[in-house]
Amino acid sequence: MVQLRAEQEALQQCRIDPTIQAPRWHADPALRKQLDSAVCEQVVDRFGATGKKVLVIGAGCPELAAMLAQKGMFVTVVDDNADRIRVVQDTANEMGGLGTVSCHVDDYSSRQFERAAFHRIVAWDVLNRFPTPDPILRKMTRELKAGGLFFLRTWIRPLEPELAWTQRMGQWWKRVTGNQDGPLASATLAAIKAHGGVPSHATAMPWAEVERVIGEHLVIQDIVPQHGWVSDIAELVASGHEECRPLLEQLLAASAEMPEVTSETARYAAIFAANEKQLGSVFKL
Repeated sequence: MVQLRAEQEALQQCRIDPTIQAPRWHADPALRKQLDSAVCEQVVDRFGATGKKVLVIGAGCPELAAMLAQKGMFVTVVDDNADRIRVVQDTANEMGGLGTVSCHVDDYSSRQFERAAFHRIVAWDVLNRFPTPDPILRKMTRELKAGGLFFLRTWIRPLEPELAWTQRMGQWWKRVTGNQDGPLASATLAAIKAHGGVPSHATAMPWAEVERVIGEHLVIQDIVPQHGWVSDIAELVASGHEECRPLLEQLLAASAEMPEVTSETARYAAIFAANEKQLGSVFKL
């Protein structure tokens, strides 16, 4: 009883910070599809199971709920933003899954679910919006069934500032495109100087901290670094720097030739975990 009271008090001090918002490219359907469709499909392939209950915390990928519903799942979505929830509902309606998708405009930290209520939990680009992650992870773990599966997608604090990273990666881009004078890279450098760093990067946890906090509560099966330079350029495009769009298209077209994203260069982490040790295939992007 004392432990439960302490947990409730910790959650009361852990309300979502409405001033911390996800990067702007998340709200652009075309950019989101280009950058995130693969990971979304992988989550659905791994999580989809008829009759299972899944909780989606954060509506940053509105297609995800409908795709899970199409697998015969009962989907509950919680997000503090009414506009994002409306997009989830509209998307589910268009894709024929509205009947099994339940949406709630709420702060997840204050929304109570029964213990072990869900077979799957997805936390999509939301963890960094809470002041401290541990009470939130304890709540998620409590609401996840024993043996249940968990997926976290979250942005990561860069080890190297965006401007320095772009200057270094610009040399690679020139080699790949054959554009030795690099006017698009120069335009991107100018845009970053004008735009400044991506605001969400400043509020993000370092890679090691994300790995630690998940590993203390759940069994990590795989942790995949995502999105290096590409997401920085997508953020500029979403912020109105249309001069950077040709560079983004070239980077996406040359994705197979880009340097492999590592924990040192990642902007995002995709983590697949379980409430106990699971056997079988691991999560791959």
